[in-house]
Amino acid sequence: MALITPAYHFGIVVRNIERAQAELSELLGLHWHRAIASDGLRDTPEGVKLINSRFCYSKEGPPYFELLEQRPGTIWEKTGLHHIGVWTDDFHAESARFDACGCPRASVTIAENGEWRGGCYHTTSDGLHIELVNIGTSGPRLARYLNGGGYE
Repeated sequence: MALITPAYHFGIVVRNIERAQAELSELLGLHWHRAIASDGLRDTPEGVKLINSRFCYSKEGPPYFELLEQRPGTIWEKTGLHHIGVWTDDFHAESARFDACGCPRASVTIAENGEWRGGCYHTTSDGLHIELVNIGTSGPRLARYLNGGGYE
């Protein structure tokens, strides 16, 4: 098994990030890092799509709360609890293991050359997504972001 830590974040799809930040701040006392907008290619069962996403993380954690702005026609189409994010040090092997366990891959961020580069979502039989995140490539970016820097 390639997972090296338990879940480090919970992803929630919301209609409007700023409204959700204010509401969850009031209700749960959470504070937020700035929202990040990103364009990226995602490999899906329907083919490769260019998708604009917008997200932010709570300052409290782990586990962190990740808010993702709703995007119709994408994996972030339905609002509500969307995924559990876990680190892996072997992206492809862990994805293959999830597939073999009956948890098919739904989407993965890719580079223009087709190389996997970001979150890889698999879907459980009940519709919950588990996001496999490569600690080698995404770990440093997340650490920078959580410390007030960019997410490049």
